[in-house]
Amino acid sequence: MPDQILSTQAMRPESSTMNASAALGPTGSPAGRFRRHARALGVAACLAFASLAHAAPATLAQNDDEAIDIPAPATARSARTPLPNVPLTADILYRVLAAEISLQRGLVGPSYRTYMDLARETRDPRLAQRATEIAFNARASQQALDAARLWTELAPKSPAARQVLSTLLVLSARWEEAEPLLSQQLALAPANHRGEAILLLQQQMSRTSDPAGAVGVLQRITASDTKLAETHLALARAREAAGDSPGALTELDQALRIKPDLEAAALMSAELQAEAATDKSIEVLKRFLAKSPSSVNGHITLARLYLQKNDMEAARTQFEVLRKVAPNDPRVPLALGLTSLQARSYDEAERYLKEYLQMAEKSPAANPDVAYQYLAQIAEEKKDYATAITWLDRIDDSRLATAAQAKRGQLLSRMGRFDDSQAVFGELLADAEDIPDPAQRAQRITAIRQAEVAAMLDGKAYDRARKVLDERVKAEPDNADWIYELAMLDEREKRYDHMEARLRRVIALQPEQKQGYNALGYSLADRNERLPEARKLLERATELGPDDPYIMDSLGWVKYRQGELQPAADLLRTAYAKAPEAEIGAHLGEVLWHLGQHEEARKTWNEAAKVEPDNQTLIETLRRYNQNMLLSR
Repeated sequence: MPDQILSTQAMRPESSTMNASAALGPTGSPAGRFRRHARALGVAACLAFASLAHAAPATLAQNDDEAIDIPAPATARSARTPLPNVPLTADILYRVLAAEISLQRGLVGPSYRTYMDLARETRDPRLAQRATEIAFNARASQQALDAARLWTELAPKSPAARQVLSTLLVLSARWEEAEPLLSQQLALAPANHRGEAILLLQQQMSRTSDPAGAVGVLQRITASDTKLAETHLALARAREAAGDSPGALTELDQALRIKPDLEAAALMSAELQAEAATDKSIEVLKRFLAKSPSSVNGHITLARLYLQKNDMEAARTQFEVLRKVAPNDPRVPLALGLTSLQARSYDEAERYLKEYLQMAEKSPAANPDVAYQYLAQIAEEKKDYATAITWLDRIDDSRLATAAQAKRGQLLSRMGRFDDSQAVFGELLADAEDIPDPAQRAQRITAIRQAEVAAMLDGKAYDRARKVLDERVKAEPDNADWIYELAMLDEREKRYDHMEARLRRVIALQPEQKQGYNALGYSLADRNERLPEARKLLERATELGPDDPYIMDSLGWVKYRQGELQPAADLLRTAYAKAPEAEIGAHLGEVLWHLGQHEEARKTWNEAAKVEPDNQTLIETLRRYNQNMLLSR
């Protein structure tokens, strides 16, 4: 089964199974939530400049995802940095204005050098601060370090300057220079807030390029704080970032021995064990909830683990407990709605999500756009595309707006409104042209064009899709992604010679990428042609993507074609467990049928029909084996 790079699923909300898990916490799983939060704080710390005359806005980052508001530390607010008595001469004013104009024109180097020269001449730390900001935003790490060192030299008592310098040193893993600065930061923390300060310090260190080095530094800095549970939690986070999960679990056990009700430690411990030992994770949370029965996050995470085990009743019990523990918490009906969505109980899911919207009106922390997204998904599942578009049009969150508009374009295409659909993507492309960063702009434009092609394919507007793809291949003749998609369209239209030529071109351009080998090998196997060659291609794809369920499906299919029924069934079972999709289920059912396991084959086909009853491969398979009645259930 070839990978669908431009699958229309790419622009829809995540599958309901994934969403049910992801939405059961404020921002997902505890460990994942911490990593994302730490990344954002790390970048923001680099830009936590004191509020000075020439300071930039408080919210600064290299992109929208990393932007965050960080107030100046209390020590920075209370201690004013002495400033030199330098008159604002016409020369200084002219050079500052010239530097800012240069920066607006994209001439970062001259602007940076001007501010550095002025800072050295005037000994004014505000000018060094501005140079630091300019270099950091330009991703010029060495220049940012030089400017931060100068800033610290000119304002040696400024906590903000020291924090920015230490963070920049952390980013480049210059531990010998960073460690004393980090120790000084921690020393400034009041004794009754030392645990919090240690956790903040670890967040600052988490952006390093050397997470293993961060563990050693953090251990040394906190050597006298081992009686604090927060110390062990911070070390657990550092070890987990360094890939040492067993060490992280040991630290978490120690943290919970010191402080059994430390929610962050319990949640992280459960999360780290969830995949390999779900039952152990559940026991960790049960013990924690016995001591902290009112922990909303604890109950939500426990419910998510039950969902992971597909124990819907136990998950629902946790949600009902939450109804009593937190009757006014909007996350509860949201979680119940997503549980119902996962179970394909769409009417029930819609009821809970609308309840969430009512509660969200009174909760500033709630995000109604999340519910709009899922309500649109429910309407789409019911094939009520007009209602789905109505929900999508209510989304205001800029982080979701592009995906929501792309989904709107896809739904319009399904409704046969192709001109309207392409107009939506045209507006998205026009908006993308305003993105200032060239790399981000190019990435966004490519994603929008891919979504446009996917929408045309989804609406069976193959001529329009081919026109867009032909234009892209002409503009970017060595872009393997566009060539691959054109090859997939060729296969759909049974232009196999063209398809094969294009896929061989993809393989030549990207010999270490799995998609070309998989697509060509699967096509040959599915048409029962040149099976030894197909197998060789798929074995190479397996080398490049050993855990890819689509490649497993393809290799299982060619083995079936070559008469290796049991090995094919084993491989297809693994693929179906990883990706329970209709096409893989159709293949598995067919192999099981030929092994004489007719009941298991019918069961597999029945499950696949519930997932995607309109899948053509499944429909054709059921017709061949006179099992059409499964589609009408």
